[in-house]
Amino acid sequence: MSRTIGVRSLHLGRRIDRWLDRTRSRIDRRKAADPRLRPWYEGSRPFPFTRTDAVLSFSQKSACTTTVMWYLAVEGHRDAAARLGIGPWRYPNARLLWSPRFVRRLPIGRDLSEWTLLRVMRNPLRRLVASFRHAVRTGYADGELAVRFGRDVRAADGLSLEMFLDLLEHADLERCDLHHRLQRNPVDTLGFGRIVTVDVDAQNLEEALSAFSRSHGLPEIRFDTLPRMAEFSKVHNAPPDDESAVDSLDDADLLRHRFVRSDAQRQWPGRRLAALPVVQEAARRLYAPDWAWLEAGGPPDSDRS
Repeated sequence: MSRTIGVRSLHLGRRIDRWLDRTRSRIDRRKAADPRLRPWYEGSRPFPFTRTDAVLSFSQKSACTTTVMWYLAVEGHRDAAARLGIGPWRYPNARLLWSPRFVRRLPIGRDLSEWTLLRVMRNPLRRLVASFRHAVRTGYADGELAVRFGRDVRAADGLSLEMFLDLLEHADLERCDLHHRLQRNPVDTLGFGRIVTVDVDAQNLEEALSAFSRSHGLPEIRFDTLPRMAEFSKVHNAPPDDESAVDSLDDADLLRHRFVRSDAQRQWPGRRLAALPVVQEAARRLYAPDWAWLEAGGPPDSDRS
């Protein structure tokens, strides 16, 4: 029975992907014709709330799966993805983001002085290390790595943090893969009257989102009521740190150490990787705009529209 459900989900996923390709082509033509659409269909797609004048903006590797699941529950779609047998990301991409009701709520070309932007972000240093783990675990950056190093580089064969940092150094961080792109979406600087920034590393995400819900008349959602939350947390979040696997390596060797997928699925030495001086310097320099936003609680004055 479970195998049948899995096969059905796979076929459904493929149909969704084909449909999305056709839809993206239509959206690209519309964006070319009307520049006002571009901020709303580029970067990580913003999610408008249907019961309050507010927009959710977030970035990959910044508690994005949890945030999307929370949003779906707030909007009354708590169990929809589970019923279809697809992940929480596929449901909004396939069914929600293109629905007429959703599109009508996008305040395209409107005065945003009475609107709120809810911006969920992450400490750039911790996000860099999380992106590296994700690259090791999934191979999402294999294409960019192959272009950078001029050969077939695959995370499955082992990926070092030194190689990943080199990729970031030479990437266009405003246009590269969303998992290591700057935490800046085009809608973020459109002139919202109020900006609520949630730093998932400095705040309790559930409490922060509940506070936002209370202040905007939205239902409060407990994370432990979200379907499959434990399952997705186990996959996406690194297990507790265990330095034993790399404790014999000095900093230079740790930087060059090639991690493989099984390493990312076991206990992950995230704290030690984040403590490497070269990693801290790179995160501070490469992601300076993200630090500036977090320190200011919103876009620096020079970035405001």
